[in-house]
Amino acid sequence: MSTLAFGTEVELEIATSDDHLLVTAQVEGHSTIASQGLRAQGGTGFIVIDSTPQPVVKQFSADSYRINLRVPRARLDAAWASLTGTRVGAPLIFYPFVSDTGVRQHWRSHLRLLILMDYGLQPDAVPARQAEVITESVILALLMEFPHNHSRSLEAPTAKAGAHALQRATAFIDALKHEPLSLDAIARECGISVRSRSDLFRREHGTSPMKYLAEVRLQAARGLLTGRKAGITVAEVATACGFSGFGRFSALYRTRFGELPSETLARR
Repeated sequence: MSTLAFGTEVELEIATSDDHLLVTAQVEGHSTIASQGLRAQGGTGFIVIDSTPQPVVKQFSADSYRINLRVPRARLDAAWASLTGTRVGAPLIFYPFVSDTGVRQHWRSHLRLLILMDYGLQPDAVPARQAEVITESVILALLMEFPHNHSRSLEAPTAKAGAHALQRATAFIDALKHEPLSLDAIARECGISVRSRSDLFRREHGTSPMKYLAEVRLQAARGLLTGRKAGITVAEVATACGFSGFGRFSALYRTRFGELPSETLARR
């Protein structure tokens, strides 16, 4: 991840190498982009994906400020195999411009997590496994939410996984709810692809695996906060239940239970 600003109006012709793709998001200012025979322009929230070696022409305003995310092809292809259970055929080529408001907002949320992980915390504040979970989530969002030449294959129905796979997944989540868990780790435990596992959870639980995991963690946290252990702190509860960030834990807890974890603890 990097930032890009020039302090003056510029026009660039950029060619992306074959070993990675580049996702850029406009934070301030304005840009006009010509890519894959298409042309678009936008201000704050404007997202562009460079996924072909063909030159892309970019014009930036003097106050332009962008966040760039470089995604290695090897990581992208590995995530595709985990998601679908198959190898990617032709290289993934993304539609260069993202117009869907919901997708853009979701992507900004992912960028905030990455920024917090890289710049907002002490070096040892984010465990390596938690950092990997965040990275995986960003790459899967790119594959599942951004249009590309293989998007159609994600619309096909998945093979239905059985009740045994669901039992293994829920037991795995319950047992390791205090650990950083990734979609890929849960899928491997079930012996199915990430996508099949996600469809299974939505069919049986009406939610995604990661939302199920969040609910399990929040219920465990509430149990500790209302329990009888003397001297326990909210920070200790957050850590014990697998939340890497105190602020995020407090926000999720208040959304779920209508009060801050400190208020639950004080009432006890």
